[in-house]
Amino acid sequence: MKFKNKIKILDQTCGACPSQWEGLFDNGDYLYIRYRWGNLTVSRNGKHIFEKSVGGEWDGVLDTTNMLKITGLKFKK
Repeated sequence: MKFKNKIKILDQTCGACPSQWEGLFDNGDYLYIRYRWGNLTVSRNGKHIFEKSVGGEWDGVLDTTNMLKITGLKFKK
């Protein structure tokens, strides 16, 4: 998926199950990403804008590099 906005700030708030990140898009919108039960979701201001099943039902750990590859999110340069 191609996102209109790029990431300005991103912090991984949990590296265990579930893996999750919080941050801001370059336009100031809140960004929340979560990987649990094999599903990766991206939310903007509380609304899901991306969802993909990328693992088994017990999967919940994902590193930032792979999360960015799967979602297609990019950082603002």
